[in-house]
Amino acid sequence: MTLTNCRRSHIASVLVSVGCLAPVVAACHKGGSELTGTAGAASALEPFRAELIPDEAIGNAVRRHFQEEGLLRAEHVQVSVAQGIATLSGSVTNLLAKERVLSVTETIRGIRAVIDQVNVTPVMRSDTQIESDVATAFQHDLATRPYTIGVAVKDAKVTLSGNAESSQQKILFADVAKTVPGVKALENTLVIRYTAYRPESDIAADVKLRIADDVWLDGTVLAVTVTGHTVHVSGVVGSLAQSTRASSDAWVSGVDSVDHSGIRVDWIAQNDQRRVTDYPLKSDTEIAQAVRDAFRYDPRLKTFIPQVSVQSGTVVLSGTVDSIESRRAAEADATNTVGVWTVRDDVLVQQSGKPTDADIERGVKRVLSDDLRLSDGKSLHVSCANGKVALSGTIPSGYERFDALVDVLGVSGVAEVADDLTVKIPPADVKSSIEDRLYWDPMVERNLVSVEVAPDGVATLTGTVNTWGELKAASQDAMWGGATRVIDMLKLKGHPIVAFR
Repeated sequence: MTLTNCRRSHIASVLVSVGCLAPVVAACHKGGSELTGTAGAASALEPFRAELIPDEAIGNAVRRHFQEEGLLRAEHVQVSVAQGIATLSGSVTNLLAKERVLSVTETIRGIRAVIDQVNVTPVMRSDTQIESDVATAFQHDLATRPYTIGVAVKDAKVTLSGNAESSQQKILFADVAKTVPGVKALENTLVIRYTAYRPESDIAADVKLRIADDVWLDGTVLAVTVTGHTVHVSGVVGSLAQSTRASSDAWVSGVDSVDHSGIRVDWIAQNDQRRVTDYPLKSDTEIAQAVRDAFRYDPRLKTFIPQVSVQSGTVVLSGTVDSIESRRAAEADATNTVGVWTVRDDVLVQQSGKPTDADIERGVKRVLSDDLRLSDGKSLHVSCANGKVALSGTIPSGYERFDALVDVLGVSGVAEVADDLTVKIPPADVKSSIEDRLYWDPMVERNLVSVEVAPDGVATLTGTVNTWGELKAASQDAMWGGATRVIDMLKLKGHPIVAFR
């Protein structure tokens, strides 16, 4: 099936949610372990209500999600849960796998904090090889290529030094470095150099706006204050991933530090809030401005900013960008904005030179083979004709399927992707897999969403949900559950528009 604009919109949404609802966790070191969570300390957590979800059931759900993801199936990670606090131990073969272990755990209903005792035991490579490959990775990425960043490697630990223009750019450099095989740890010492002083009132207003426009957060239950250019965020969220997302949104221009210790993880309280809150509808003008605001904080859109228009909640992106990655980033930013039903991507990619089909095919095979997130990227079949890449083969999970699609879309010269990848889940098991993910997703109130799966694996979602985030998360769960395609017919409480997505 061809990867249409609407389908790509879903893919971008999912991938961003994995990147941002499953982010690198800021951790406090404690006795050789890392405790991640609302405040980095168990005493800050709400009283544990053991009768609601037994620890054993939570632990089994985490293990099951690990097994459903090909990347983690081969890793050696142990899980134990006590009073909603998960302890992860064992070893993984690369830094990306460790981050995925943490992020998957954080998105499970009932998890309040994570104690990280996972070690990284990567393939043995010399520090010189790793340093050279990190520098090469920066040169291959159009968003990092223009900048001079110091790279030092000692005992497989990468240290980045120099200046960054924003926290988002600082994170981007780290993300690129982590893709290099052999990296055991990373220390990001980049210093953010702000070009102008900003008063605390402007910072607070900016953070509140970002949280309110973020489809994965509920701005009505999060409070923001700023003192001495430190942002304090407090309130109730349904998962650790949302807590970290809120912290990430708080890193606007002028911020020196972010304190999210006042955020409490309580999925039941959040569900109760959803039921009684009437969320304001946004006009097309407000949605368009929110999308433009999201673009301002995306380092991949620093040079070329797409034009935005909105009609009845459908965002139309136009203009030119300098790479496929920039185009995908713009689409993802729009998809993850509150009020957006669908995204039509009419953006043109303006690249210098035009790679041949042979060049594109080689580039696609290289990135699939090198991607540490893929269990066996070399086994996927790739062909290219007139810039259109045909991708086929069997892949272990929905996660890896979309990682592979992102790899292909990031290769210079790719104009379109025909996605014939098959997730290795029997069609009869797809429905139960989707329903399991809906149950364990703290973003979703399970009884509001009905699932039907056709013999060919196409999943149809129906029902009425409470929030934009719940609507997006349910569709994401269906894709991760192994659906070949998702027909999303969910409605939003109090919203007059019923859109086919």
